[in-house]
Amino acid sequence: MHTFETDMGEVESCFANYDDANGRLEEIMQSLPEEVQNAVNVIISYGGIDGSHHKDWCMDQVLRELLKDEEVYNQLIDASCWDEDDGPWAYEYEQGTPP
Repeated sequence: MHTFETDMGEVESCFANYDDANGRLEEIMQSLPEEVQNAVNVIISYGGIDGSHHKDWCMDQVLRELLKDEEVYNQLIDASCWDEDDGPWAYEYEQGTPP
């Protein structure tokens, strides 16, 4: 482990420097299927932005990347919002707001 002083205080990393970390990130990403790479990129790029509405958007984008089919996406969301007693759209699904 390597120890670094950052704005968040002292942190530890298994990488000695940015180039080592970035190289490993690229290696990992290249080993993943394309739709998973795209989903991971959304999480890395937007997952840390404050605000639950932005996190809702991030999760929605990840789901869309993984499903790759708008009709399947719509059916999945519709089906997941059903309740046995209350019927369709008994539960809310938030698509969020882009950052």
